[in-house]
Amino acid sequence: MNQIIRRMLGKRVLVIGDIMLDKYIWGNVTRISPEAPVQIVDVQDENYTVGGAGNTAANIASLGGEPVIIGVAGNDDSWRQLQEEMKKKKISTNGIIVDGSRKTTRKVRVMGGKQQLIRIDHENREKISEGIEEEVIRKIGEIVDDVEVILISDYNKGLITQKVIDFVAEISRRRNIKLIVDPKPSNRVVYNDTFIITPNHKEACEIVGYDSEDNAKLGKLLHSKMGCNVLITLGEKGMMLFEGNEVTNIATRAKEVYDVSGAGDTVVATLGLAIAAGSSLKEAAMLANHAAGVVVGKVGTSCITAEELEASLNE
Repeated sequence: MNQIIRRMLGKRVLVIGDIMLDKYIWGNVTRISPEAPVQIVDVQDENYTVGGAGNTAANIASLGGEPVIIGVAGNDDSWRQLQEEMKKKKISTNGIIVDGSRKTTRKVRVMGGKQQLIRIDHENREKISEGIEEEVIRKIGEIVDDVEVILISDYNKGLITQKVIDFVAEISRRRNIKLIVDPKPSNRVVYNDTFIITPNHKEACEIVGYDSEDNAKLGKLLHSKMGCNVLITLGEKGMMLFEGNEVTNIATRAKEVYDVSGAGDTVVATLGLAIAAGSSLKEAAMLANHAAGVVVGKVGTSCITAEELEASLNE
């Protein structure tokens, strides 16, 4: 497993998805407002980081891989701040298309100590225009020959359309490149020719159309419905991998859970990078589980490094 981590170095992974700017307002809470029954936050600090598909790319970079990201942003202050944060994470912005008719997705989280008090979202969820859609497809076609795995990070903010999915599925099949999808069931697109999907429990229930606590039954139904491998993330219960006729339970590695923000991004990033490095799917899922166990012990949208992942394995 440590050898797989070392082989991740320099592997190029294409990330297609909804990028966003995450802002954190950090403070202390000691009073209740006399104006309304709400907490008063004495602000101590503010910071920004990359979110959404950008966080997937950031995790690939921090693990030693080379992310190539394609997304859409608005021509606004949030995009300018996001460019700065992406540069800090060593993520190229060449694949980002600027659409002046849209706003860059921004999520503001107000933290009282280590507790998230409220999240404020600035976004629009309309599908990208046909012109932007064609530009996205063109950029994918230019880049795809130089990558070893394709990840789709769908947050249902408008980038992932059926036309985009169909093009990616066709080109990944023709080039024999594995396609990994972190889906958003509410997006209502059909993911064709996918190697593996990585829904959480709630998303898996939405895809099959009913709620169930029987994860084995849920995963088998999802495997049959989607016709691909399935990795269901189960929070404190770990993960369950459905590969062909084999089902693998993977116990959680989290010691303490402070914040699950971005944990799904870490899972899909580690999974994709490990597969690019030549691991089996089961090995990749186990590494992704270790990675998730590390990042949920951090506060805020966080990344994992190769050194942290090796340390988790060695423990």
